[in-house]
Amino acid sequence: MRRALLLVGLLVALPQPRAAAAAADPWKFAGAGQKEAEKKYPDQYWYVHYPKAVALLKNPEGNADEAIARLKLAIVSRPDSKPDSEHPITHEAIPYFPYYHLALAFVRKGDYEAARRCLEKESPQIARTNLVSTFNDLKGRVAALAEKDDLVRQADRALNWEGGKDFGLSPEGMAGLARIRVLKEKLGAPGADARAASQELTAAMLALFRNEVKKGASLLARFSGEPWRAAFAGNPGLIDPSPCKEPPGEDGVNAVKAAGAAVEQCGRAVLLATRQAGGGDCGRLAGLRAGAERSAREFRAWVEQEGGAPSAAEPPADLPKVCALKWTEMTGSKAAESFDRLDAERTNVGQALEETRRVTEAKLGTKRDSLRRRLEEVLSRLPGLPDDCVQILQLGQTTAKVKAFRERLAQAKVGGAGVPSKEILQADQQVQPLLDDLVGRVRDGVQQLRKNRACPGVTTANLDRLPAGLEAYMTSRASSELESLCAVARGAAGDVQDCWKRNIPFVRAGVDRNVTLAGAAHQAMASIGDSAAPKELVDRLAGSLATLRAVQSKPPGADPAAWVEQARSAQEATQTCLNDARQALHGHRARIVASMRDTRETLRLVSSLLPPAGAADPAGQSLARLRQWIEEASGLLAKLDSKFAAVGPLFEAKGAPSGTDVQRVLRANGLGEGVPETLWELLATEAPAGGQDQDVPVAVLDAALVPDLNAAQVALEQWRPVIGKLGPLAVLNGAFLAFSGGDLDGAILSLRAAQTRGLLGERGKEAALAHAALAYFLFAKSSAVSARQGDTELIGSLKDDVEHEACLAVRADTGFRLPEDLFRNQSFKRAFLAYTGAGNC
Repeated sequence: MRRALLLVGLLVALPQPRAAAAAADPWKFAGAGQKEAEKKYPDQYWYVHYPKAVALLKNPEGNADEAIARLKLAIVSRPDSKPDSEHPITHEAIPYFPYYHLALAFVRKGDYEAARRCLEKESPQIARTNLVSTFNDLKGRVAALAEKDDLVRQADRALNWEGGKDFGLSPEGMAGLARIRVLKEKLGAPGADARAASQELTAAMLALFRNEVKKGASLLARFSGEPWRAAFAGNPGLIDPSPCKEPPGEDGVNAVKAAGAAVEQCGRAVLLATRQAGGGDCGRLAGLRAGAERSAREFRAWVEQEGGAPSAAEPPADLPKVCALKWTEMTGSKAAESFDRLDAERTNVGQALEETRRVTEAKLGTKRDSLRRRLEEVLSRLPGLPDDCVQILQLGQTTAKVKAFRERLAQAKVGGAGVPSKEILQADQQVQPLLDDLVGRVRDGVQQLRKNRACPGVTTANLDRLPAGLEAYMTSRASSELESLCAVARGAAGDVQDCWKRNIPFVRAGVDRNVTLAGAAHQAMASIGDSAAPKELVDRLAGSLATLRAVQSKPPGADPAAWVEQARSAQEATQTCLNDARQALHGHRARIVASMRDTRETLRLVSSLLPPAGAADPAGQSLARLRQWIEEASGLLAKLDSKFAAVGPLFEAKGAPSGTDVQRVLRANGLGEGVPETLWELLATEAPAGGQDQDVPVAVLDAALVPDLNAAQVALEQWRPVIGKLGPLAVLNGAFLAFSGGDLDGAILSLRAAQTRGLLGERGKEAALAHAALAYFLFAKSSAVSARQGDTELIGSLKDDVEHEACLAVRADTGFRLPEDLFRNQSFKRAFLAYTGAGNC
């Protein structure tokens, strides 16, 4: 009884209908809903969630949302209803009907469709319980409410058509919508006969919907006939009548749904067809007008190109005003209205446009015929040239112009559309400059061909005949004289080709030699690193080498003179790269040797500071390891230095060394492993000393030194951190010894010399200390000169040097502070702080 009263209370206090629920099962969670519910209601068991949900629903003020969440959680773990479920702990019998109670919760929320689906899901076993009466009552009432909701939604759906964005209704249809609005309000009025109001609203909507579908089908049929069918030639599917099928004759909400869907489907199809019909025909008329305007413009432009004054032509008829609208964006009612206006004007406008275009095209046809006759006369004046003559006399650029001009003059280029260029309209004036250019090019080609008399042993008979043939052609400019000249040029070119073929082996040998030299230079430069070998130079070497190899692999073919020219050009470019590479490599060698010298000096200075071998080592094994490292490094430097010293005279001698000297020195000192075998072979095949090319011995010498230069560079880079710390300390120690012995100038000069050689460093505490010491000695020197009232200019210079060295110290180590035990002069400390403080550096 209490459950029956609860149901009655729910149905009496129903909220206003809400939008239809989603198509998903209403007893299932959507998205992350389950995780959120579990977090909010952490009870883990169905037998906890279910009783709490039932209790919430018994309370008219109970939270329906919590009841729904708990019931869904219970269904997740126990989806099947059962009248005699057992509590696993208390063994109490629990009538478990979660879908029924979920329906009650959805009724409270006003979601009747979800409630209806839950009641359909509930187990038939509920019929064997005392809930059956209230269950059946609820099921009937929910079905009626759901149907009412559905009918209201269909009415709202129809009322949304008033905007007319997707499609438009007829005037009768718009009036029918006003009646639907009244009937919908009547259905929702308090105390209204819901059944009668529903039937009346259903009948009104069915009548309206079916009438609109019939009208849409009639309009589609109109588009399918003449003269509108042409507008759909590219898209005939738009006039397919199937979207406007009349819905079934049944009644009820389902019939309303079907009829409403049919109205929307048919309305969209009619709107698309109307847009296509109006836009397509406007496009056709616009095309006719554009054609008429194009013909008029073409005629005016033609007359202007000829130099005459254009005649005033009657402008084409204007398009109907509705063609200025964007048909693709029209709404249904606007499209139908615009279509009717277009239908009334289209025929007259189209005929007027066609007539305007026809008259103008006739005038253009007369001008085209006249132009074709003039061009035939001009074409007869242009000579033709055999391809071999064009190549021999280097007339490609001129003949291309003549050919292009001939094509522009051809009748096919004076077709039925377009305005010929001024050049073609005035072709008789344009041809003379072309003929003048051809004569000049022929003269240049003959002169260029005669330059081949320089080829050793060339036959000169045909070459000597060329001037007379050229003079005859330039005088008459007749095609026959040009043909005779081409025949002589053909013979001369054959003589030149035979000559160059006899000389090609010597040129090819030079190419092979340069490939070997460029390959060795590129290999050497690519291995010594970017700092010594700029990428631009390495890339240039690679490009020159690629060009040489292309020439090397390419046979001379039918034009050996051109091949020889390419070979010479490639070799000249390669020689420039070889000179630059040699200069870069020699500079790299000089820097490595200088760096080895400075490193060796640093090692000597550090070694002199160490206690004798075998003496007590206050630092444990540190000094012993340092002494051993110095011995190993000095040994490696000595070994490398002996190799570089051995080849030094070869670099210092005047002129390039001979191949014999290079081989002797390299073999004697174990050098030459980096020399490519092809370079050794080239050295062996070169002429003996005196006639030998200087490039090959130097290339062998450079290639031989690269491995040891790279080894020295690697070692120096590895030692740089240690040398950077030991160097400044060793130099500093010597400077302080000189200073303590009273030799202030010696201390300054020793630090200056070390600074010049880069031994003081630029970063780190050791470098900072060395620069601070030099500032200290310079300050002492400045004070001494000032005390003697010496040269004021010298004093100023010394003070500038003190400031500069102080700044170098703080730049080397931003946290640097003067050690108290080394710098006891308070005046210097104040000056140092003044120079380096407040961002002065």
